[in-house]
Amino acid sequence: MKYLNLDKSYDIYITMTWNIPTGYNRRSNHGISGHIYEMVEYYLLLNENNIKAGLLICEDLDWSILEKAITTKYDLPVNTIEQIFKDTIFSDRPTIVRGKNILFTDGSFWNNIISSGIILIFDNIFSFKCLNTEIHSNLPYKNIILLQDQRVYAEDKDIAIDYKKKIKFENYKKIKSVTTNTALLYITSNCRKICDDYLLDIIIDCGFDNYIVLSDKSNDYRLKFEHLTHVKFLDMPVEDIFEKFDTFIYTPTYMDNIDNDFFDCSPRFIAECKFYDKDVIYYGINNEYLGIDTGLKYRKYDIENNFKSIFLDKNDNIIDILNEKNTP
Repeated sequence: MKYLNLDKSYDIYITMTWNIPTGYNRRSNHGISGHIYEMVEYYLLLNENNIKAGLLICEDLDWSILEKAITTKYDLPVNTIEQIFKDTIFSDRPTIVRGKNILFTDGSFWNNIISSGIILIFDNIFSFKCLNTEIHSNLPYKNIILLQDQRVYAEDKDIAIDYKKKIKFENYKKIKSVTTNTALLYITSNCRKICDDYLLDIIIDCGFDNYIVLSDKSNDYRLKFEHLTHVKFLDMPVEDIFEKFDTFIYTPTYMDNIDNDFFDCSPRFIAECKFYDKDVIYYGINNEYLGIDTGLKYRKYDIENNFKSIFLDKNDNIIDILNEKNTP
């Protein structure tokens, strides 16, 4: 058993769920994903509102990777980055964690925390809902405060606070305006895994001069597609990525081992494309698909109809939610 006792002078720690790998349970990692950026942005917001927040990372990710993710996306003063470093704890998959309050940005309790037998001892456990297959009402913890967009999820409505995750665009880097006739795709080895033929279909169908493919398995793709000189497979995070393409090709999500479960809880990249005035092609997405993937449906709706509603600013209502639970 690995015990982690968090500093209770911090009002809250922000984290992602982790697991304890066993013979049948592989070692899971979120890596550089939207959940990492949610952690950083809500950390910044809470500290701006005098809520002392720290970051907790319990997977295979160190400061050099986190720092690169921060500095490639945000325009932050050096002293702020230094403070993030001081406020971040890296702990390799603890089994018992004790602290004052904690916020999970991914909400994957059943898949990771409960299945691994991890014990959480906190006054309040805040959680963003992220998977439509994760039910919170039957968790063994009775001090979970669930935050979810009630338009998106059919379950847990009776216990959840209506809240949609937002993005702290005010800290994003400014970019140069470019025209490259380059399209970008984002492919991962889990929910965005696509077969080689499907990738080729996209490249042929869309007809761009050049393509950039972001993946956690970039080297595997490079070896298989080395004959395609107009396609580059880059490792994440990428410096100045929004200056390298004009159009993002959004592809459907496919969750491993779950039939017909296509879900993207609160897509960030399409919102970032809107912010940076990039085009988006929703490849293979129709109304039937959006009827299942309500996370994409309502994020797309907000982008097109009320973009400012997903800007994370100092007056965000999460501050009131935390204050009501006596977090500070």
